[in-house]
Amino acid sequence: MKLAEIIKKSRGVMTQIEFAKKLNVTQAALCAYESGKRQPSIDVLIKLAFIAKMPLEELVMKKQKERKAR
Repeated sequence: MKLAEIIKKSRGVMTQIEFAKKLNVTQAALCAYESGKRQPSIDVLIKLAFIAKMPLEELVMKKQKERKAR
Protein backbone atom coordinates (compact mmCIF):
# COMPACT_ATOMS: atom_id res chain seq x y z
CA MET A 1 0.00 0.00 0.00
CA LYS A 2 1.33 3.45 -0.90
CA LEU A 3 1.82 6.15 1.70
CA ALA A 4 -0.97 8.26 0.16
CA GLU A 5 -3.37 5.32 0.51
CA ILE A 6 -2.36 4.76 4.13
CA ILE A 7 -3.02 8.41 4.92
CA LYS A 8 -6.44 8.31 3.27
CA LYS A 9 -7.36 5.03 4.97
CA SER A 10 -6.23 6.36 8.36
CA ARG A 11 -8.55 9.33 7.96
CA GLY A 12 -11.51 6.98 7.86
CA VAL A 13 -14.79 8.87 8.06
CA MET A 14 -13.22 12.13 9.25
CA THR A 15 -13.27 15.04 6.86
CA GLN A 16 -9.98 16.28 5.49
CA ILE A 17 -10.30 19.37 7.66
CA GLU A 18 -10.80 17.32 10.84
CA PHE A 19 -7.91 14.99 10.05
CA ALA A 20 -5.65 17.86 9.02
CA LYS A 21 -6.22 19.45 12.44
CA LYS A 22 -5.21 16.17 14.12
CA LEU A 23 -1.99 16.14 12.09
CA ASN A 24 -1.48 19.89 12.59
CA VAL A 25 -1.36 20.60 8.85
CA THR A 26 -3.60 22.52 6.47
CA GLN A 27 -6.40 20.84 4.55
CA ALA A 28 -4.50 21.66 1.33
CA ALA A 29 -1.39 19.88 2.63
CA LEU A 30 -3.43 16.82 3.58
CA CYS A 31 -5.05 16.79 0.14
CA ALA A 32 -1.57 16.86 -1.44
CA TYR A 33 -0.43 13.96 0.79
CA GLU A 34 -3.50 11.89 -0.10
CA SER A 35 -3.02 12.49 -3.81
CA GLY A 36 0.68 11.69 -3.64
CA LYS A 37 1.73 15.15 -4.82
CA ARG A 38 3.60 15.90 -1.59
CA GLN A 39 5.39 13.85 1.04
CA PRO A 40 4.68 14.53 4.72
CA SER A 41 7.41 15.69 7.09
CA ILE A 42 8.80 13.41 9.77
CA ASP A 43 6.65 15.24 12.36
CA VAL A 44 3.52 14.39 10.40
CA LEU A 45 4.68 10.80 9.92
CA ILE A 46 5.13 10.42 13.68
CA LYS A 47 1.55 11.57 14.31
CA LEU A 48 0.27 9.40 11.48
CA ALA A 49 2.08 6.33 12.83
CA PHE A 50 0.35 6.81 16.16
CA ILE A 51 -3.08 7.31 14.56
CA ALA A 52 -2.66 4.43 12.07
CA LYS A 53 -1.14 2.16 14.74
CA MET A 54 1.78 1.43 12.43
CA PRO A 55 5.50 1.38 13.12
CA LEU A 56 7.08 4.70 12.24
CA GLU A 57 9.85 2.84 10.42
CA GLU A 58 7.34 1.35 8.00
CA LEU A 59 5.97 4.77 7.06
CA VAL A 60 9.46 6.25 6.69
CA MET A 61 10.51 3.38 4.43
CA LYS A 62 7.44 3.89 2.23
CA LYS A 63 8.26 7.60 2.00
CA GLN A 64 11.86 6.83 1.03
CA LYS A 65 10.85 4.25 -1.61
CA GLU A 66 8.35 6.65 -3.18
CA ARG A 67 10.91 9.46 -3.21
CA LYS A 68 13.44 7.27 -5.03
CA ALA A 69 10.84 6.20 -7.57
CA ARG A 70 10.29 9.81 -8.71
